[in-house]
Amino acid sequence: MAKFLAIDWDESECRYASATIHNEKIVVRNVGITPIERGEFESPLVALSMAVHSLCKAEKIGTCPLLLSLGRNEVEWLPQKLPPCKQADIPLLLKNQVLREIPGSTELDPIDYLTLDTSSEGHRILALSITQTYRKSLARTFRSMGYTPHRLGIRAGNAVEIVLQNREMIDGEPSEPILVVNTVRNDVDLMVVAEGGITAIRSFRLPVENQQKCLADEIERSLTIGLDDAGPAPIQHVVLFGDGTKTELSNYLTLSGLTVQFLNPFKLSNVIVPESADEPEKFAPLIGSFLVQSRKSKPVIDFFHPKEAPKPPNYVRPVLLALVLL
Repeated sequence: MAKFLAIDWDESECRYASATIHNEKIVVRNVGITPIERGEFESPLVALSMAVHSLCKAEKIGTCPLLLSLGRNEVEWLPQKLPPCKQADIPLLLKNQVLREIPGSTELDPIDYLTLDTSSEGHRILALSITQTYRKSLARTFRSMGYTPHRLGIRAGNAVEIVLQNREMIDGEPSEPILVVNTVRNDVDLMVVAEGGITAIRSFRLPVENQQKCLADEIERSLTIGLDDAGPAPIQHVVLFGDGTKTELSNYLTLSGLTVQFLNPFKLSNVIVPESADEPEKFAPLIGSFLVQSRKSKPVIDFFHPKEAPKPPNYVRPVLLALVLL
């Protein structure tokens, strides 16, 4: 049995959940939101780590590995169309593109990516990058508090894991493309899921007023013109995270002719959550990161363990062994 703490944050608050994982069973012990109070001369990372340290002390969580989810504004996104090539060649091609197109990037910056589509014409890729300095600062700051970062993903990727790993819970045909909507405060992730993977993705920030109507309009516009270079997708089914009690967005989408389904992250078959836990839509990325950890599968995105080209074979050991035998 292993214990993990998953967190997701923005400028003013940190959402957290601690859980014990045994085989594929996830028992959530604590779940909630804590404010981030930043001093005048305090860096955002120090303020975040202090907030995490305070909540762990208050909830008596104790030190454990961290599963982190980064928001859109903390990650560089670089859509790419690559020519036909082997999967093993993609990391190097993306590294060269990032160095050319993102000012200030270096060879050491971690790059992970999503393969959105592969055809005879090549690959449609979304490259994602953070700086090596930020990754080191994040790890160092939390380790100084006694916590070891274990995974470093993105909010959209961790949330969509719930759908990818529980496709049987989604209405309609398994081959039918669906739109997954993840909303946390003002930040929105739209993801098209088809054939067991993400085929399109878009993240943006909502205005302060009339958020639900604005979000419904953005969803309808995105489906009409397409989320990215893939163009419009024939989508009729939309998945929202939550318990179904907040229906304003659902009503707007239904009026547009879309079929809406709510998926509650707290009601998955292998997840046990305290009865007092509410607002499940805010914790989808955290539950998604637990699911990946419970099944020991590779997450959609992980900047601590990004997809890399295979290392060239090391012939030193077999040559030495041959010489010894000779």
